[in-house]
Amino acid sequence: MLMPALASAGFFATQLQAADTNSNWYVKGDVGPAFVDNITTTSTDLFGVSRTTKSSFKTGVRLDLDGGYQFNDCWAVEAELGYIYNPVDFANSAGTASPSLYQLPFLINGIYTLPFKWPVKPFVGAGVGLIFTGLNDLEDVSGAGQVEAGVKYEVNKQIDLSLAYKFLITTDHDWNDLLNSTHSDGTITHSIVAMVTVKF
Repeated sequence: MLMPALASAGFFATQLQAADTNSNWYVKGDVGPAFVDNITTTSTDLFGVSRTTKSSFKTGVRLDLDGGYQFNDCWAVEAELGYIYNPVDFANSAGTASPSLYQLPFLINGIYTLPFKWPVKPFVGAGVGLIFTGLNDLEDVSGAGQVEAGVKYEVNKQIDLSLAYKFLITTDHDWNDLLNSTHSDGTITHSIVAMVTVKF
């Protein structure tokens, strides 16, 4: 009786492990430098007087955490939560007192991976969502869109390493300013990130 029970338990554990290994769910984290295009902000006070400032930014950092589902060898969908920080470059700015820009994107992405049988596979992706943006004491929630392209290396069945470029753009900003009506065009951010994907 003991040997059949042990054999059954071993078989069940093997099947459970195989099921876990073949799961299509994954989590992904990435980090890398972020580059933001200049922002021109126009503020109009209660008396109708306008003031324009230009903000230029130094190289910053981007961090992302994604959770997704791989439908097949090609297609996946994922939710992405990110944090992007860039200090202001005062030497190339005009009229701004803001020390930094930070962005918190929340995106839903579709990812397409070329179905090569090699361990190295190119991929592209696109996503839409919302982004919370802060510039000194100004805050705004706007729409956002992103495209990305990169290449992944399959270390084993559970782990991928990737390098990717991300292009993030937002809609126009209507900043939350109590005393002034403040507006600027959308923010454009370029990032180069290294990724680790863990499948479970």
